[in-house]
Amino acid sequence: MDRTFAGKAAAVLMAVLMVLAMCSIFADTAYAAEATMSLSGGGTAEKGDTVTITLKYTGATFGSATAKITYDSDVLEYSSCSGAEANGSGGTVIVTMANGSGTDNLTCKLTFKAKKVGKATVKASTTDIYNIDLEELSAGSKSTTVTVEDSSDAVSTNANLSELYISAGKLSPAFSKNVTSYTVKVDNDVTEFLITAVKEDSKATTKVTGSKEMKVGENTRKVTVTAESGKTKTYTITIIRAEAGSSSQKPDSSQTQKPDSSQTQKPDNSGDKEEPKGIEAVVNDVTYLVEEDLAKVEIPETFSVSAADYNDKQIPVVQSKDGNIVLAFLKEQESGEGKWFYYNESKDQFLSKKALSLDTVFAYGEAMAEEAGDGMKQPDGTENPGDGTDNTDASGNELLGTTELMLMIFGATLGLLLLVVICLQIGIIRDNKRK
Repeated sequence: MDRTFAGKAAAVLMAVLMVLAMCSIFADTAYAAEATMSLSGGGTAEKGDTVTITLKYTGATFGSATAKITYDSDVLEYSSCSGAEANGSGGTVIVTMANGSGTDNLTCKLTFKAKKVGKATVKASTTDIYNIDLEELSAGSKSTTVTVEDSSDAVSTNANLSELYISAGKLSPAFSKNVTSYTVKVDNDVTEFLITAVKEDSKATTKVTGSKEMKVGENTRKVTVTAESGKTKTYTITIIRAEAGSSSQKPDSSQTQKPDSSQTQKPDNSGDKEEPKGIEAVVNDVTYLVEEDLAKVEIPETFSVSAADYNDKQIPVVQSKDGNIVLAFLKEQESGEGKWFYYNESKDQFLSKKALSLDTVFAYGEAMAEEAGDGMKQPDGTENPGDGTDNTDASGNELLGTTELMLMIFGATLGLLLLVVICLQIGIIRDNKRK
């Protein structure tokens, strides 16, 4: 019995020793010590800025570490690395950090240039990492995100109106860009209701819908503003036309007067029943139609036909050879009488007080000669503005003096120099003629 028991005890002891030995082997091979890895930086950056990403290992006494850094090369451009040897570009950089005497952390900083609007993920994956005793450690991988923006190219979300003008009645409540519903009461004799909407952001667009023809009772018109981003905002105007024989409150002139065309855009009556009569322009409270067929108009010599943008539409214009003078032919809506107006395309503006009759345009060159030699005369023989005379045409439009034209187009200094040169040239021509 004793021998049998001794044999069994020896066998159990041997089995325990073998299990302990196996555990030791697995511990050495499968369960290497783990280091702590962190990757910081990223966030939001402006296009053109420098982005810094920091890779750090802690949790051991380190000898060396190698990591692979990947990033989106369309959004980020690799610049440099400090605290490590680094090689690579085009989306992948390999970094190696080492310390022969041992250190409680390994750290390196990578810098990138934010080159394009977008989102990029920067990922660090550990390939090799050892402690000071050359024992292999584990650390895994980490990632961070960089979002690149460009405020200069930011898309506007402004879908507000800054002004809202109506042709009759009074808005209730008074206009505010944050109020989107209005009621207007008009008399029975108001059969047409027009709207002029002024957008707050030049990059937005406006559209007016609903019939401009008013029936007795309730009518609805809407102004939809679309921001550059696509965001929309709709202003609704409910117009109540009185029954025959009754009247509503009188219009408020501060709201119903036509705004100057340099500050507002022409109402879009694309939803009206009536076919559009043409492109309207309001100048000095007078409604004109843009002449869209310049073949019907005699073009001034030395001027060439071109096109310009006006309130999101193209209109025909004529330009001087140097491009400094741009004219559009406008006809009064009621009388049909036409005149050339100076046009500033950058402001969508016809000069409200400066109109040229057809004869004035054709006499422009002759007027310069007369002005230089015979005492500042206008093409039509009247005195130049500034001497107290009423320098207007039969319709009350102020005519533009040649000196004023030169100064307006070329600026005070250059304009005066040009006039002096013209005077000298005319003097030489006249001297030659006398000889």
